[in-house]
Amino acid sequence: MTDIGIETRPAGGSPVSHILAWRRAWLHMDSNDAVVRFATSLPGKALLYVTFVAFLFAYQLQMGGLLVIAGSLALLTVFPTRRLEVLLLGALAYLYLSPFGTTALRALPQALTERYGPIGIDLKLFGLFTGLVFFVFAALVLAAQARFADKAVVKRPLMCLMALFWFLVAVAMTDLLPARGQIILWSFIGVFATYFWYLAYAMADQKVKNPTPNWKRLGLFRPMWGAPWTPFGKGAAYLAKFEAADETDLAKVRLRAIKLICWGAILYWLEHALTYIGYSVVHISTLDEAVIAQAQSGLAAFAGDWAAVIYSYFLHILTMCAFGHFVVSVIRMTGYGIPRNSVRPLAARSLADFWNRYYFYFKELLVDFFFYPAFLRYFKRNTKMRLAFATFCAAGAGNFLFHAMQNIDLAFTGGAVAFLQQFEGYLIYCLALSAGLIASQLYGRKPQPTDGFLRYEVLPRLNVGLFFCLIAVFGDPTSTLPVSERIGFVLNLFGVTL
Repeated sequence: MTDIGIETRPAGGSPVSHILAWRRAWLHMDSNDAVVRFATSLPGKALLYVTFVAFLFAYQLQMGGLLVIAGSLALLTVFPTRRLEVLLLGALAYLYLSPFGTTALRALPQALTERYGPIGIDLKLFGLFTGLVFFVFAALVLAAQARFADKAVVKRPLMCLMALFWFLVAVAMTDLLPARGQIILWSFIGVFATYFWYLAYAMADQKVKNPTPNWKRLGLFRPMWGAPWTPFGKGAAYLAKFEAADETDLAKVRLRAIKLICWGAILYWLEHALTYIGYSVVHISTLDEAVIAQAQSGLAAFAGDWAAVIYSYFLHILTMCAFGHFVVSVIRMTGYGIPRNSVRPLAARSLADFWNRYYFYFKELLVDFFFYPAFLRYFKRNTKMRLAFATFCAAGAGNFLFHAMQNIDLAFTGGAVAFLQQFEGYLIYCLALSAGLIASQLYGRKPQPTDGFLRYEVLPRLNVGLFFCLIAVFGDPTSTLPVSERIGFVLNLFGVTL
Protein backbone atom coordinates (compact mmCIF):
# COMPACT_ATOMS: atom_id res chain seq x y z
CA MET A 1 0.00 0.00 0.00
CA THR A 2 1.29 3.44 -0.86
CA ASP A 3 2.19 5.56 2.16
CA ILE A 4 0.52 8.90 1.53
CA GLY A 5 1.59 10.32 4.88
CA ILE A 6 -0.42 12.13 7.50
CA GLU A 7 -0.40 15.46 5.74
CA THR A 8 -2.65 15.12 2.68
CA ARG A 9 -3.74 18.70 2.01
CA PRO A 10 -2.65 19.83 -1.46
CA ALA A 11 -0.25 22.72 -1.71
CA GLY A 12 -2.64 24.71 -3.85
CA GLY A 13 -6.25 24.63 -4.94
CA SER A 14 -9.53 26.02 -3.73
CA PRO A 15 -10.81 25.85 -0.15
CA VAL A 16 -13.31 23.23 -1.30
CA SER A 17 -10.55 20.98 -2.61
CA HIS A 18 -8.74 21.38 0.71
CA ILE A 19 -11.86 20.36 2.62
CA LEU A 20 -12.40 17.34 0.36
CA ALA A 21 -8.77 16.31 0.80
CA TRP A 22 -9.08 16.45 4.58
CA ARG A 23 -12.33 14.49 4.35
CA ARG A 24 -10.62 11.77 2.32
CA ALA A 25 -7.75 11.67 4.82
CA TRP A 26 -10.23 11.31 7.68
CA LEU A 27 -12.30 8.60 6.03
CA HIS A 28 -9.26 6.56 5.01
CA MET A 29 -7.01 7.12 7.99
CA ASP A 30 -7.31 3.48 9.08
CA SER A 31 -5.69 2.48 5.75
CA ASN A 32 -2.99 5.15 5.95
CA ASP A 33 0.25 3.40 6.96
CA ALA A 34 1.71 6.47 8.66
CA VAL A 35 -1.41 7.08 10.73
CA VAL A 36 -1.67 3.40 11.70
CA ARG A 37 1.99 3.32 12.77
CA PHE A 38 1.44 6.38 14.93
CA ALA A 39 -1.68 4.78 16.44
CA THR A 40 0.42 1.80 17.58
CA SER A 41 2.85 4.02 19.48
CA LEU A 42 2.33 5.04 23.12
CA PRO A 43 1.53 8.71 22.23
CA GLY A 44 -0.84 7.46 19.52
CA LYS A 45 -2.68 5.16 21.90
CA ALA A 46 -3.00 7.97 24.42
CA LEU A 47 -4.32 10.33 21.75
CA LEU A 48 -6.88 7.79 20.54
CA TYR A 49 -8.07 7.23 24.09
CA VAL A 50 -8.37 10.93 24.92
CA THR A 51 -10.11 11.67 21.61
CA PHE A 52 -12.63 8.87 22.09
CA VAL A 53 -13.43 9.86 25.67
CA ALA A 54 -13.88 13.46 24.53
CA PHE A 55 -16.50 12.29 22.01
CA LEU A 56 -18.27 10.38 24.79
CA PHE A 57 -19.14 13.72 26.40
CA ALA A 58 -21.05 14.66 23.25
CA TYR A 59 -23.59 11.94 24.05
CA GLN A 60 -24.53 13.48 27.40
CA LEU A 61 -24.01 10.21 29.24
CA GLN A 62 -24.66 9.92 32.94
CA MET A 63 -21.42 10.33 34.84
CA GLY A 64 -21.47 6.79 36.22
CA GLY A 65 -21.79 5.19 32.80
CA LEU A 66 -19.16 7.48 31.32
CA LEU A 67 -16.69 6.58 34.08
CA VAL A 68 -17.28 2.85 33.57
CA ILE A 69 -16.59 3.15 29.84
CA ALA A 70 -13.61 5.47 30.27
CA GLY A 71 -12.12 3.33 33.05
CA SER A 72 -12.56 0.08 31.12
CA LEU A 73 -11.01 1.55 27.98
CA ALA A 74 -8.10 2.89 30.02
CA LEU A 75 -7.42 -0.62 31.33
CA LEU A 76 -7.71 -2.03 27.82
CA THR A 77 -5.22 0.54 26.56
CA VAL A 78 -2.72 -0.78 29.10
CA PHE A 79 -3.77 -4.46 28.91
CA PRO A 80 -5.09 -4.94 25.36
CA THR A 81 -4.89 -8.75 25.51
CA ARG A 82 -7.06 -8.98 28.65
CA ARG A 83 -10.28 -7.99 26.96
CA LEU A 84 -12.72 -10.40 28.52
CA GLU A 85 -11.24 -9.94 32.00
CA VAL A 86 -11.57 -6.15 31.75
CA LEU A 87 -15.08 -6.53 30.35
CA LEU A 88 -16.01 -8.61 33.39
CA LEU A 89 -14.84 -5.81 35.70
CA GLY A 90 -16.82 -3.32 33.64
CA ALA A 91 -19.88 -5.58 33.76
CA LEU A 92 -19.74 -5.73 37.55
CA ALA A 93 -19.46 -1.94 37.74
CA TYR A 94 -22.34 -1.51 35.31
CA LEU A 95 -24.31 -4.08 37.28
CA TYR A 96 -24.04 -1.87 40.34
CA LEU A 97 -25.05 1.24 38.40
CA SER A 98 -27.98 -0.31 36.54
CA PRO A 99 -28.95 -3.89 37.45
CA PHE A 100 -32.30 -3.37 35.69
CA GLY A 101 -31.68 -2.24 32.14
CA THR A 102 -34.62 -0.22 30.85
CA THR A 103 -36.06 2.87 32.49
CA ALA A 104 -39.26 1.01 33.39
CA LEU A 105 -37.50 -1.95 34.98
CA ARG A 106 -35.21 0.35 36.95
CA ALA A 107 -38.30 1.51 38.82
CA LEU A 108 -39.39 -2.06 39.58
CA PRO A 109 -37.77 -2.36 43.05
CA GLN A 110 -39.40 0.88 44.17
CA ALA A 111 -42.78 -0.25 42.85
CA LEU A 112 -42.36 -3.57 44.66
CA THR A 113 -41.64 -1.92 48.01
CA GLU A 114 -44.61 0.41 47.58
CA ARG A 115 -46.92 -2.59 47.17
CA TYR A 116 -45.38 -5.08 49.58
CA GLY A 117 -43.57 -2.84 52.06
CA PRO A 118 -39.89 -2.05 52.75
CA ILE A 119 -37.32 -4.82 52.50
CA GLY A 120 -34.90 -3.44 55.07
CA ILE A 121 -32.06 -2.91 52.60
CA ASP A 122 -30.99 -0.09 50.28
CA LEU A 123 -32.62 -0.58 46.88
CA LYS A 124 -29.32 -0.03 45.05
CA LEU A 125 -27.67 -2.78 47.08
CA PHE A 126 -30.72 -4.98 46.63
CA GLY A 127 -30.49 -4.56 42.85
CA LEU A 128 -26.77 -5.40 42.96
CA PHE A 129 -27.48 -8.47 45.07
CA THR A 130 -30.19 -9.62 42.66
CA GLY A 131 -27.84 -9.15 39.73
CA LEU A 132 -25.10 -11.16 41.44
CA VAL A 133 -27.61 -13.90 42.18
CA PHE A 134 -28.43 -13.99 38.48
CA PHE A 135 -24.73 -14.21 37.61
CA VAL A 136 -24.49 -17.28 39.86
CA PHE A 137 -27.68 -18.66 38.30
CA ALA A 138 -26.28 -18.11 34.78
CA ALA A 139 -23.01 -19.82 35.68
CA LEU A 140 -24.95 -22.81 37.02
CA VAL A 141 -27.12 -22.92 33.88
CA LEU A 142 -24.04 -22.92 31.63
CA ALA A 143 -22.37 -25.58 33.77
CA ALA A 144 -25.50 -27.75 33.63
CA GLN A 145 -25.67 -27.30 29.87
CA ALA A 146 -22.09 -28.51 29.51
CA ARG A 147 -22.64 -31.38 31.93
CA PHE A 148 -25.84 -32.67 30.31
CA ALA A 149 -25.13 -31.72 26.68
CA ASP A 150 -26.36 -35.11 25.46
CA LYS A 151 -29.83 -34.67 26.96
CA ALA A 152 -32.63 -33.79 24.55
CA VAL A 153 -33.98 -30.91 26.63
CA VAL A 154 -30.58 -29.18 26.72
CA LYS A 155 -30.29 -29.30 22.94
CA ARG A 156 -32.92 -26.55 22.75
CA PRO A 157 -31.55 -23.95 25.17
CA LEU A 158 -33.82 -21.10 24.07
CA MET A 159 -36.98 -23.11 24.64
CA CYS A 160 -35.70 -24.12 28.10
CA LEU A 161 -34.91 -20.51 29.04
CA MET A 162 -38.19 -19.20 27.65
CA ALA A 163 -40.22 -21.84 29.48
CA LEU A 164 -38.42 -21.10 32.76
CA PHE A 165 -38.88 -17.34 32.39
CA TRP A 166 -42.61 -17.45 31.74
CA PHE A 167 -43.10 -20.09 34.42
CA LEU A 168 -41.55 -17.70 36.96
CA VAL A 169 -43.78 -14.89 35.68
CA ALA A 170 -46.85 -17.12 36.07
CA VAL A 171 -45.87 -18.01 39.63
CA ALA A 172 -45.24 -14.35 40.50
CA MET A 173 -48.60 -13.27 39.09
CA THR A 174 -50.48 -15.70 41.33
CA ASP A 175 -49.33 -13.53 44.26
CA LEU A 176 -49.27 -16.58 46.52
CA LEU A 177 -45.81 -16.04 47.99
CA PRO A 178 -45.31 -13.92 51.11
CA ALA A 179 -44.43 -10.25 50.60
CA ARG A 180 -40.67 -10.67 50.77
CA GLY A 181 -40.85 -13.70 48.48
CA GLN A 182 -42.82 -11.70 45.91
CA ILE A 183 -40.26 -8.88 46.02
CA ILE A 184 -37.37 -11.29 45.51
CA LEU A 185 -39.12 -13.22 42.72
CA TRP A 186 -40.24 -10.15 40.75
CA SER A 187 -36.79 -8.59 41.11
CA PHE A 188 -35.17 -11.76 39.82
CA ILE A 189 -37.62 -11.80 36.91
CA GLY A 190 -36.68 -8.20 36.07
CA VAL A 191 -32.97 -9.02 36.02
CA PHE A 192 -33.65 -12.27 34.15
CA ALA A 193 -35.50 -10.31 31.46
CA THR A 194 -32.66 -7.79 31.24
CA TYR A 195 -30.00 -10.47 30.79
CA PHE A 196 -32.10 -13.04 28.93
CA TRP A 197 -30.66 -12.70 25.45
CA TYR A 198 -27.08 -12.44 26.69
CA LEU A 199 -27.51 -15.78 28.46
CA ALA A 200 -29.20 -17.21 25.36
CA TYR A 201 -26.18 -16.27 23.22
CA ALA A 202 -23.81 -17.73 25.82
CA MET A 203 -25.72 -21.02 25.73
CA ALA A 204 -25.74 -20.98 21.92
CA ASP A 205 -21.95 -20.41 21.91
CA GLN A 206 -21.42 -23.27 24.31
CA LYS A 207 -23.63 -25.51 22.19
CA VAL A 208 -21.27 -25.03 19.23
CA LYS A 209 -18.23 -25.73 21.44
CA ASN A 210 -16.89 -22.20 21.75
CA PRO A 211 -13.92 -22.57 24.14
CA THR A 212 -14.41 -19.34 26.12
CA PRO A 213 -14.51 -20.12 29.87
CA ASN A 214 -17.92 -19.48 31.37
CA TRP A 215 -16.66 -16.98 33.94
CA LYS A 216 -15.36 -14.84 31.10
CA ARG A 217 -18.69 -15.03 29.28
CA LEU A 218 -20.30 -13.28 32.24
CA GLY A 219 -18.46 -10.09 31.29
CA LEU A 220 -20.66 -9.92 28.20
CA PHE A 221 -23.92 -10.08 30.19
CA ARG A 222 -23.83 -6.44 31.29
CA PRO A 223 -21.10 -5.12 28.99
CA MET A 224 -19.64 -1.74 29.80
CA TRP A 225 -20.78 -0.29 26.47
CA GLY A 226 -24.21 0.29 27.96
CA ALA A 227 -25.68 -3.22 27.93
CA PRO A 228 -28.55 -2.53 25.50
CA TRP A 229 -31.38 -5.05 25.47
CA THR A 230 -30.18 -6.35 22.12
CA PRO A 231 -26.72 -7.95 22.52
CA PHE A 232 -24.57 -5.98 20.10
CA GLY A 233 -21.77 -8.29 19.02
CA LYS A 234 -23.89 -11.28 20.07
CA GLY A 235 -21.72 -13.57 22.21
CA ALA A 236 -18.09 -14.52 22.68
CA ALA A 237 -17.96 -16.68 19.54
CA TYR A 238 -19.13 -13.85 17.26
CA LEU A 239 -16.82 -11.30 18.87
CA ALA A 240 -13.87 -13.65 18.45
CA LYS A 241 -14.35 -13.51 14.67
CA PHE A 242 -13.64 -9.77 14.73
CA GLU A 243 -11.00 -9.62 17.46
CA ALA A 244 -7.87 -7.64 16.60
CA ALA A 245 -5.03 -10.07 15.97
CA ASP A 246 -2.08 -7.76 16.68
CA GLU A 247 -1.12 -4.17 17.49
CA THR A 248 -1.54 -3.00 13.90
CA ASP A 249 -4.96 -4.55 13.54
CA LEU A 250 -5.99 -3.09 16.92
CA ALA A 251 -4.89 0.37 15.81
CA LYS A 252 -6.99 0.11 12.64
CA VAL A 253 -10.04 -1.05 14.58
CA ARG A 254 -9.70 1.83 17.05
CA LEU A 255 -9.28 4.36 14.26
CA ARG A 256 -12.56 3.10 12.80
CA ALA A 257 -14.07 3.50 16.26
CA ILE A 258 -13.02 7.16 16.33
CA LYS A 259 -14.62 7.78 12.96
CA LEU A 260 -17.83 6.04 13.97
CA ILE A 261 -18.31 7.79 17.30
CA CYS A 262 -17.66 11.13 15.62
CA TRP A 263 -20.33 10.43 13.02
CA GLY A 264 -22.66 9.15 15.73
CA ALA A 265 -22.19 12.32 17.78
CA ILE A 266 -23.06 14.42 14.72
CA LEU A 267 -26.25 12.41 14.19
CA TYR A 268 -27.07 12.64 17.90
CA TRP A 269 -27.00 16.42 17.89
CA LEU A 270 -28.66 16.61 14.48
CA GLU A 271 -31.57 14.63 15.90
CA HIS A 272 -31.75 16.99 18.90
CA ALA A 273 -31.65 20.05 16.63
CA LEU A 274 -34.33 18.71 14.29
CA THR A 275 -36.49 17.73 17.25
CA TYR A 276 -36.33 21.27 18.58
CA ILE A 277 -36.87 22.90 15.19
CA GLY A 278 -39.71 20.59 14.16
CA TYR A 279 -41.64 20.48 17.43
CA SER A 280 -40.82 23.83 19.05
CA VAL A 281 -40.26 26.15 16.08
CA VAL A 282 -42.32 24.75 13.21
CA HIS A 283 -44.80 23.16 15.66
CA ILE A 284 -45.18 19.84 13.88
CA SER A 285 -47.25 17.52 16.06
CA THR A 286 -45.62 14.49 17.60
CA LEU A 287 -47.05 11.19 16.46
CA ASP A 288 -49.03 10.69 19.68
CA GLU A 289 -50.34 14.27 19.56
CA ALA A 290 -51.50 13.77 15.97
CA VAL A 291 -53.32 10.53 16.85
CA ILE A 292 -55.05 12.15 19.84
CA ALA A 293 -56.02 15.27 17.87
CA GLN A 294 -57.50 13.24 15.03
CA ALA A 295 -59.45 11.04 17.45
CA GLN A 296 -60.90 14.08 19.24
CA SER A 297 -61.82 16.03 16.11
CA GLY A 298 -62.77 13.16 13.80
CA LEU A 299 -61.79 15.39 10.89
CA ALA A 300 -59.32 14.75 8.12
CA ALA A 301 -56.06 16.67 8.47
CA PHE A 302 -53.91 15.24 5.73
CA ALA A 303 -50.97 17.64 5.74
CA GLY A 304 -50.52 17.82 9.49
CA ASP A 305 -50.96 14.08 10.04
CA TRP A 306 -48.59 13.11 7.26
CA ALA A 307 -46.01 15.62 8.52
CA ALA A 308 -46.22 14.07 11.99
CA VAL A 309 -45.77 10.54 10.63
CA ILE A 310 -42.89 11.34 8.27
CA TYR A 311 -41.03 13.59 10.71
CA SER A 312 -41.29 11.01 13.48
CA TYR A 313 -39.98 8.36 11.07
CA PHE A 314 -36.86 10.34 10.17
CA LEU A 315 -36.14 11.31 13.77
CA HIS A 316 -36.45 7.70 14.86
CA ILE A 317 -33.95 6.61 12.21
CA LEU A 318 -31.52 9.30 13.34
CA THR A 319 -31.91 8.18 16.95
CA MET A 320 -31.30 4.54 16.07
CA CYS A 321 -28.23 5.36 13.96
CA ALA A 322 -26.70 7.57 16.66
CA PHE A 323 -27.37 4.96 19.34
CA GLY A 324 -26.00 2.09 17.26
CA HIS A 325 -22.88 4.01 16.22
CA PHE A 326 -22.16 4.80 19.86
CA VAL A 327 -22.42 1.18 21.02
CA VAL A 328 -20.46 -0.27 18.09
CA SER A 329 -17.73 2.38 18.43
CA VAL A 330 -17.18 1.44 22.09
CA ILE A 331 -17.01 -2.23 21.14
CA ARG A 332 -14.46 -1.41 18.46
CA MET A 333 -12.37 0.51 20.98
CA THR A 334 -12.18 -2.68 23.04
CA GLY A 335 -10.59 -4.41 20.04
CA TYR A 336 -13.53 -6.07 18.29
CA GLY A 337 -14.05 -4.69 14.78
CA ILE A 338 -17.69 -5.76 14.49
CA PRO A 339 -19.97 -4.48 11.70
CA ARG A 340 -22.07 -1.36 12.18
CA ASN A 341 -25.61 -1.67 13.50
CA SER A 342 -27.14 0.78 11.01
CA VAL A 343 -25.86 1.28 7.48
CA ARG A 344 -27.68 3.82 5.31
CA PRO A 345 -31.22 2.52 6.03
CA LEU A 346 -32.79 5.09 3.72
CA ALA A 347 -30.93 3.48 0.81
CA ALA A 348 -32.93 0.24 1.16
CA ARG A 349 -34.99 -0.75 -1.87
CA SER A 350 -36.91 -3.56 -0.17
CA LEU A 351 -38.48 -4.17 3.23
CA ALA A 352 -36.08 -7.01 4.00
CA ASP A 353 -33.10 -4.85 3.03
CA PHE A 354 -34.31 -2.03 5.28
CA TRP A 355 -34.71 -4.42 8.22
CA ASN A 356 -31.12 -5.55 7.66
CA ARG A 357 -29.75 -2.00 7.39
CA TYR A 358 -31.80 -0.36 10.12
CA TYR A 359 -31.17 -2.52 13.23
CA PHE A 360 -28.71 -5.23 12.25
CA TYR A 361 -28.14 -6.85 15.65
CA PHE A 362 -31.82 -7.07 16.52
CA LYS A 363 -32.44 -8.63 13.11
CA GLU A 364 -29.60 -11.06 13.80
CA LEU A 365 -31.11 -12.01 17.17
CA LEU A 366 -34.46 -12.79 15.56
CA VAL A 367 -32.77 -14.74 12.76
CA ASP A 368 -30.49 -16.72 15.08
CA PHE A 369 -33.12 -17.72 17.64
CA PHE A 370 -36.35 -17.82 15.66
CA PHE A 371 -35.85 -17.81 11.88
CA TYR A 372 -33.20 -20.51 11.47
CA PRO A 373 -34.70 -22.97 13.99
CA ALA A 374 -38.09 -22.73 12.25
CA PHE A 375 -36.59 -22.76 8.74
CA LEU A 376 -34.51 -25.88 9.43
CA ARG A 377 -37.32 -27.79 11.16
CA TYR A 378 -40.65 -27.09 9.47
CA PHE A 379 -42.26 -27.26 5.98
CA LYS A 380 -39.14 -28.69 4.34
CA ARG A 381 -41.09 -29.78 1.26
CA ASN A 382 -42.71 -26.42 0.58
CA THR A 383 -40.12 -23.71 -0.05
CA LYS A 384 -42.49 -20.75 0.09
CA MET A 385 -44.32 -21.95 3.18
CA ARG A 386 -41.00 -22.71 4.82
CA LEU A 387 -39.70 -19.19 4.23
CA ALA A 388 -43.00 -17.55 5.18
CA PHE A 389 -43.35 -19.49 8.43
CA ALA A 390 -39.74 -18.84 9.48
CA THR A 391 -40.16 -15.14 8.73
CA PHE A 392 -43.32 -15.01 10.83
CA CYS A 393 -41.56 -16.80 13.71
CA ALA A 394 -38.81 -14.15 13.64
CA ALA A 395 -40.47 -10.84 12.76
CA GLY A 396 -43.80 -11.77 14.34
CA ALA A 397 -43.58 -14.17 17.29
CA GLY A 398 -39.95 -13.49 18.23
CA ASN A 399 -40.35 -9.75 17.90
CA PHE A 400 -43.46 -9.78 20.08
CA LEU A 401 -41.88 -11.96 22.79
CA PHE A 402 -38.77 -9.79 22.88
CA HIS A 403 -40.73 -6.61 23.58
CA ALA A 404 -43.13 -8.30 25.98
CA MET A 405 -40.13 -9.38 28.07
CA GLN A 406 -38.61 -5.91 27.78
CA ASN A 407 -41.72 -4.50 29.42
CA ILE A 408 -42.41 -7.30 31.87
CA ASP A 409 -42.87 -4.74 34.67
CA LEU A 410 -46.29 -4.03 33.14
CA ALA A 411 -47.37 -7.54 34.12
CA PHE A 412 -46.64 -6.62 37.75
CA THR A 413 -48.20 -3.15 37.72
CA GLY A 414 -51.30 -3.97 35.65
CA GLY A 415 -51.91 -7.69 35.91
CA ALA A 416 -52.28 -10.31 33.18
CA VAL A 417 -55.26 -8.77 31.34
CA ALA A 418 -53.84 -5.25 31.29
CA PHE A 419 -50.46 -6.65 30.21
CA LEU A 420 -51.99 -8.38 27.19
CA GLN A 421 -54.14 -5.36 26.32
CA GLN A 422 -51.05 -3.15 26.42
CA PHE A 423 -49.55 -5.09 23.52
CA GLU A 424 -52.58 -5.10 21.22
CA GLY A 425 -51.07 -2.34 19.12
CA TYR A 426 -47.65 -3.96 18.99
CA LEU A 427 -49.28 -7.21 17.91
CA ILE A 428 -50.64 -5.37 14.87
CA TYR A 429 -47.14 -4.00 14.23
CA CYS A 430 -45.60 -7.50 14.35
CA LEU A 431 -48.27 -9.01 12.10
CA ALA A 432 -47.96 -6.18 9.56
CA LEU A 433 -44.16 -6.38 9.60
CA SER A 434 -44.26 -10.14 9.10
CA ALA A 435 -46.72 -9.85 6.22
CA GLY A 436 -44.66 -7.12 4.56
CA LEU A 437 -41.39 -9.05 4.87
CA ILE A 438 -42.98 -12.26 3.59
CA ALA A 439 -44.46 -10.48 0.59
CA SER A 440 -41.17 -8.70 -0.06
CA GLN A 441 -39.20 -11.96 -0.03
CA LEU A 442 -41.65 -14.14 -1.95
CA TYR A 443 -43.20 -11.78 -4.44
CA GLY A 444 -41.09 -8.65 -4.48
CA ARG A 445 -39.16 -8.01 -7.65
CA LYS A 446 -35.67 -6.71 -7.08
CA PRO A 447 -35.28 -3.33 -8.83
CA GLN A 448 -32.63 -3.20 -11.55
CA PRO A 449 -30.58 -0.21 -12.79
CA THR A 450 -32.06 -0.84 -16.24
CA ASP A 451 -35.50 0.08 -14.83
CA GLY A 452 -34.53 3.72 -14.99
CA PHE A 453 -33.82 6.31 -12.31
CA LEU A 454 -37.40 6.67 -11.07
CA ARG A 455 -38.19 2.96 -10.76
CA TYR A 456 -34.75 2.02 -9.43
CA GLU A 457 -33.65 4.92 -7.23
CA VAL A 458 -36.88 6.63 -6.13
CA LEU A 459 -40.04 4.51 -6.06
CA PRO A 460 -38.66 1.46 -4.19
CA ARG A 461 -37.29 3.69 -1.42
CA LEU A 462 -40.55 5.63 -1.20
CA ASN A 463 -42.48 2.36 -0.86
CA VAL A 464 -40.18 1.15 1.92
CA GLY A 465 -40.44 4.47 3.72
CA LEU A 466 -44.24 4.57 3.40
CA PHE A 467 -44.60 1.05 4.81
CA PHE A 468 -42.44 1.70 7.87
CA CYS A 469 -44.00 5.13 8.43
CA LEU A 470 -47.45 3.56 8.65
CA ILE A 471 -46.64 0.60 10.89
CA ALA A 472 -44.67 2.93 13.20
CA VAL A 473 -48.06 4.16 14.44
CA PHE A 474 -48.32 0.78 16.20
CA GLY A 475 -44.61 0.37 16.89
CA ASP A 476 -44.40 1.65 20.47
CA PRO A 477 -45.27 -1.21 22.85
CA THR A 478 -45.50 1.19 25.80
CA SER A 479 -48.02 3.51 24.15
CA THR A 480 -51.27 3.90 26.07
CA LEU A 481 -53.23 5.18 23.08
CA PRO A 482 -56.22 2.95 22.24
CA VAL A 483 -55.70 0.70 19.23
CA SER A 484 -58.96 1.93 17.70
CA GLU A 485 -57.62 5.50 17.67
CA ARG A 486 -54.40 4.44 16.00
CA ILE A 487 -56.26 2.43 13.36
CA GLY A 488 -58.54 5.40 12.75
CA PHE A 489 -55.52 7.67 12.40
CA VAL A 490 -53.94 5.45 9.73
CA LEU A 491 -57.19 5.29 7.79
CA ASN A 492 -57.53 9.04 8.07
CA LEU A 493 -54.20 9.45 6.32
CA PHE A 494 -55.91 8.07 3.21
CA GLY A 495 -59.12 10.02 3.63
CA VAL A 496 -61.13 7.31 5.37
CA THR A 497 -62.80 8.33 8.63
CA LEU A 498 -64.53 5.99 11.06
